[in-house]
Amino acid sequence: MKLGVALAAVLTGVLAVSACGAEDTGPKEPAKVAISSENLVQSGKLLMCAEIASPPQEFYDEQHKPIGSDVDTGDAIAAQLGLEPVWVNSAFDTIIASVKSGKCDIVLSGQFITPERQQQVTMIPYITAGQGLLVKKGNSENISIDLSTLCGKKVVVLLGGIEADTLNTASKKCESDGSSKIDPVVAQSQSDMAQQLLTGYADAIFHDTPINAYWANQYSDRLDMVPGVLDPFKVGISVPKNKPELAVAIAAALKNIQADGTYDKIRAKWGLENTEVPALTY
Repeated sequence: MKLGVALAAVLTGVLAVSACGAEDTGPKEPAKVAISSENLVQSGKLLMCAEIASPPQEFYDEQHKPIGSDVDTGDAIAAQLGLEPVWVNSAFDTIIASVKSGKCDIVLSGQFITPERQQQVTMIPYITAGQGLLVKKGNSENISIDLSTLCGKKVVVLLGGIEADTLNTASKKCESDGSSKIDPVVAQSQSDMAQQLLTGYADAIFHDTPINAYWANQYSDRLDMVPGVLDPFKVGISVPKNKPELAVAIAAALKNIQADGTYDKIRAKWGLENTEVPALTY
């Protein structure tokens, strides 16, 4: 069964269950979503891969407990499925390989939805973000969202992130226009990215806008966000292609937390209330 058709069937069933056999007494909590244990790595648990170093989406608190907008979203999805949420810290550049190999059930880690990733996994959209720039306070280098202003500059990107490809294309354009190429500084983690800029080793960070906003807020006396967003992308939850029933269940659970207001509260809690929520299609 095609996933879109299967999702429609599940959502119809969810609505039918919640409406069946009762008088209309006002808004009702959506019915929970079932998933069989054969679709899970561990029975009774939802294992979620994330690079847990990406505030405000996923990071560790002082007690080394995962927190963030993605963590709250994943925990709410697990609750809809009646499963215990388990977070599996994974390197971002190998995170799709992790879910495909059975290290976890899904990836919930701020992944932009791209054709290349969709060839490997099913991706369920849950938020919209874009590529943006973070610079030192005052922006003395006059960097703008026009990437030609990065020619000759040192720019931090995350290993495995889509911005690395965008920056490479922009660097080639710099050279073809007779300017100096962009010098990429490839960081292993989000926190490494911030330190490269804070210590003055790099001129800018080129990364996802929600994370840039977080760092700009944390270091408001030292960093500025460059106005503008480049190439807004849908961000998705990744599910192995050989588990269509799990993809349907995850999408139905996400639909439920959007319908009952849980998802709006999560976004507001982490300062993402102005981000666009894409239509739930895949």
